[in-house]
Amino acid sequence: QAYRYRRHRSVLLTHVGRYTNVLEVGCGYGRLLDLMPRDWKGNYLGIDLSPDFIAKAKMAKGGERTTFICGRAEDDLEGG
Repeated sequence: QAYRYRRHRSVLLTHVGRYTNVLEVGCGYGRLLDLMPRDWKGNYLGIDLSPDFIAKAKMAKGGERTTFICGRAEDDLEGG
């Protein structure tokens, strides 16, 4: 678990710039947001099939730069 956390964080620090926008398909409850670089200021869009995960994500990690959508990435989705 700790190794995976460090590895994911390392990848994000390498590839996500300060203003990079992020799309996460299969976002679950938005755990990726906990791993983002501290100075990250981009927008985040998380998509998941589970309404329960999306509700949890909106409550715990919602903000002006984060959007969570329940649905399939292949569909024509509108934010909300």
